[in-house]
Amino acid sequence: MATVTLKNNGNQPIYCNLPGGGSLKIPARSFIEVEEEALISNEIAIHRSRGNITVIKTAAASEAKPEPKPGVGSKPSERAKDEKGGEV
Repeated sequence: MATVTLKNNGNQPIYCNLPGGGSLKIPARSFIEVEEEALISNEIAIHRSRGNITVIKTAAASEAKPEPKPGVGSKPSERAKDEKGGEV
């Protein structure tokens, strides 16, 4: 399961009931990491639509993208050039 970082934009803490009987407290003006399944909660959806909560990042999305390796992806038609700009 992926984790999502939420930010409370308000000056008051937000309390949300989660599906399955759990609850969530987001302190005022702070960040919290929750499981992606918590985003399906009706109360979180309401707070997101009002702008009280902002989704900052999804950890799985950043892990899914591999970082490009140096030298990979360069054009094969490019040739090495010496210091004066001539081809080697």
